[in-house]
Amino acid sequence: EIERIMEQRFGADFEKRIESQAAVVEGLIEACEDAELAKGETRVIERKDPEGEMFRLACIEGDRASLSSARAKAAIDSHPGITAAEKAAFQAAAKGERRKNVMVLRSGGEPLDIDVEMPEAPEPPESPEAPEAAKAPAAPNAPDLDGE
Repeated sequence: EIERIMEQRFGADFEKRIESQAAVVEGLIEACEDAELAKGETRVIERKDPEGEMFRLACIEGDRASLSSARAKAAIDSHPGITAAEKAAFQAAAKGERRKNVMVLRSGGEPLDIDVEMPEAPEPPESPEAPEAAKAPAAPNAPDLDGE
């Protein structure tokens, strides 16, 4: 029933789309981890999912101060194709705000902070009404089972 509701609400290929997007994000994270960056350097890596949606990851070598530095902001602002909304989301994340569609990954043993937008769960269906026969009281001579 849950699968039917999900398919009805989000489309037949919902699971496939989510899996392909997750693979793109994992690939971006791996590319960022493998990148050789100078201290304080920012590099934007981007990939499209099979449906053509663009995913971007800003890789920054350094600590939280590097994330909110003028150098990082300039790299984000000057990267071709980044939208005003993406720039605003990056700036909010750099300030420590939690935003939808923004991930802040920390390496070196620090905790991982991920905040991504997930689809809203569908409303559960209403429970069916019990038939009248099921509502009738037990037979007068029926033993009381008291939870047995």
